[in-house]
This record gives sequence, structure tokens and C-alpha cells, in this order.
Amino acid sequence: MRILFHNYSTTTSTESRYLAASMQNCGLQADLWADPNVSAYDMLDSFGPDVLVSHYKFLTNDIVKYLSQSKVSLALNTTGATQAELIGIENLIDQGVDLKFGFSNDFKFNTKSDPNRKFKIHRLLPAADLFLAKAPRKPKEIVGVLGVDVTQEMEEIVNSKKPHHLMSLSTGSNGFDFNTNLAELSEILSFYSKILICGDHRLFSSQLFFDACLNAHSLEVLPTEESKPAWAEFLEVIFEEPPEGEDASDMTSKIKNQILKNHTPFNRSAKMLKLLGDNESAEKMEKMRNEVVMQP
Repeated sequence: MRILFHNYSTTTSTESRYLAASMQNCGLQADLWADPNVSAYDMLDSFGPDVLVSHYKFLTNDIVKYLSQSKVSLALNTTGATQAELIGIENLIDQGVDLKFGFSNDFKFNTKSDPNRKFKIHRLLPAADLFLAKAPRKPKEIVGVLGVDVTQEMEEIVNSKKPHHLMSLSTGSNGFDFNTNLAELSEILSFYSKILICGDHRLFSSQLFFDACLNAHSLEVLPTEESKPAWAEFLEVIFEEPPEGEDASDMTSKIKNQILKNHTPFNRSAKMLKLLGDNESAEKMEKMRNEVVMQP
């Protein structure tokens, strides 16, 4: 199976990049459509995929037209889509597009919310991007505070006068020291003695959390007041309960081990391949994870 990933990276997600990279590392026929100057027709004709993986916000008229006139299937990230937008996505089927399935990164998404929908939407959580460049270093006595909008929790940090940098993951935010994204953060996370993630569930359940768990010296999440129940629910979804009687003193190590076990690009790629019906490649992906990620 030949799979082409449309680059739909954002400031809080490199999913398309790490899925493509994990499949390539496993010797599968996968590629990343990273150059926006290459037209849909040129890219799809040159690579000749069986499946295009994209995000509903990145679909263009040319992509839809090409897919409606070809045998190339579509797997679509539908994270954040409104009900009206989901209806629009459903209309792709009426236009002749072979929409295999949708998938959402939102841990709160109910996959059975609409039994009458013409296509299934599965849950595919974010993962820690193991392919981003890392720059290990000794931490400075300064806190890195990450958010999208300035929250009450951030204001309290500013008022405390503790050394800090306010970093925004949104290009239009005001009141921050500078804007950043996940690719840049991978090289500076270890610069800080502690990383604070301040925001609602859209931020603390994003790829940022998984990357920070692996690469920050210390991590704390400060959810907004209304998002505290969602934070507790998120932790229950992604982490296994430690066996009764197990020493819980080294929680940082336990969290990192669980992420490496369950929340890597190889895990997500294996699930996507199973959804595409390629169980043989999914098994190769799981074996690769065991060999590369879980090695002593």
C-alpha cells in the first residue's frame, strides 16, 4: 500500500510528518507532500498513492476534484470540525470521493455520536514526535510557560516575579514574550528548569503534552478552572493505573515509559494501518516500535 501524507502541520501538531517518518523508517511506501508549491495533480500523479491522508482544513478544490476522478482513497483528520463541517465532509462521498474514514485527535470525541453518518470517525490521539531534533542541555533557573491565550494562571506567574518566558502557540496572541511551535520547542524544552502548560483541553491534550513529557526536565499542567474535569479525564484515558502496591515515587520515569510504550508515532501508524486494512504492515510497525523505542 502506497500512502501519501499531506503536510497539515500546525503550531501544536506535526502528526502528518511523524506518521510519514515512522512508516518510512519501517520500510513502507509512504511519502510526505511537504512543498505547497507542488500542485495536487503533480504530487498525486508522481507518487501514485493508494491513500491520501489529509486534514479537512487543508483540502482544496483541486484535491477533491482529483480524488473524485481517481481510485485514490482518502483518510481525513476531522479534529475540530463542527457539525456543519462534518456534513460538508460527508458530501465528499456524494462527489465520488472514496472516503475511507475520518479520525479525530480529540480524546473527548464520541466516535458513536452520529450513527447515521455516512463515514466512520475513529479516535487517533496525538503522539510524542520522536523525529523532531532535540537539543539536551543543562536547565537554566527559568520557567517556560506555554499557552495560546493569557490565562489567570499565567497572570499569577507573571505577578510572582519568578524568572519566566511566556511562549504562545498562536500567531495572533498578545501579551507573550514570543511565539513558537512544536518544531522549535523540541530544541529549547530542556533549556528550562520547568515547563508549565496553561490552557484548556485543546492544549493540554495536544501533542505538546506528549513531547514535553519526554523532553522537559519538569512538567506541570495548569488547566483553566472549567477544564479541570477534562484534565482528570484525559489522564485516565492516556495513562494506565499503576499496579496496587507499586512504588509511585518515580512518577516522571513511569510517565515517560508509558508514553514510549503507548503514545509514539509507531503506535499511531500501526492503528492507522489497521484502519486501512493493512494488518501485515501494522504488525511490522509494532515490531519496529519494540526494537527502536523500547530497547533497554
